[in-house]
Amino acid sequence: KKPRENWLQMLMAAHYQLKQYPQAITLLDQLLVINETKEEYWLQQASLYQIQQKPKKALEVLELAYIRGRLEKKDGLILLVQLLVTQGAPERGGRLLHEMLQQDKVEITESNWSLLASAWLQGRERVSAIMALENAALLSEKESETAVDKKEKAASKNRAAKLYYRAAQLQFDEDQFAASIANYQKSLKLGLSGKKVGTALLMQGNSYFELADYSDAKLYFSKALAEASSSNSARAWLDYMQQLELFE
Repeated sequence: KKPRENWLQMLMAAHYQLKQYPQAITLLDQLLVINETKEEYWLQQASLYQIQQKPKKALEVLELAYIRGRLEKKDGLILLVQLLVTQGAPERGGRLLHEMLQQDKVEITESNWSLLASAWLQGRERVSAIMALENAALLSEKESETAVDKKEKAASKNRAAKLYYRAAQLQFDEDQFAASIANYQKSLKLGLSGKKVGTALLMQGNSYFELADYSDAKLYFSKALAEASSSNSARAWLDYMQQLELFE
């Protein structure tokens, strides 16, 4: 009637090995009644729900653990944020992760800033997402500067380039044209590749046009002409600007 905690642990482990996950979850409920201060029980139960493809139940477990002050491990905290983002509460996930970063509850890393950017984007907090993307890009850039391994160095530069590029896109949409130009330039400097090169040149031309800096707009549209992915659009912009000059 009053089994010892270690007996229940052994029985739970046996059910887990036999892939009898519902029974293991029931035993974890008993273990949490006996000792709810043990964080591992909360994490194990959330993990079992995920194995059964029940992310909402996993989220309920981790939210309750967090509210009761039982969730402290960084992996568990990040999992909580990820589940909030994927289960329809990105704003809460974003606020929670931002608070964790400020309070040093989780590490300030490129991946955590990227997760925050994803949360803000899904929550339609675009300005906050830009800030998170820039922080993620800056950390990746620093990693590329300190990396010894060539592959690691190249991978960090590539991530930074893509993050700056994404931030620049959002800044253009938010009419932050000068900031957009700066981040597109950073992305190109870090080795942006593929069709994104043409788009970055074209969008810089667009940004300069919006800033009424027509000489620089022409310069970047001309550069975009050399890229197959953006040559048609660049030509259309240059023709349009030529027509505007005729009417001045």
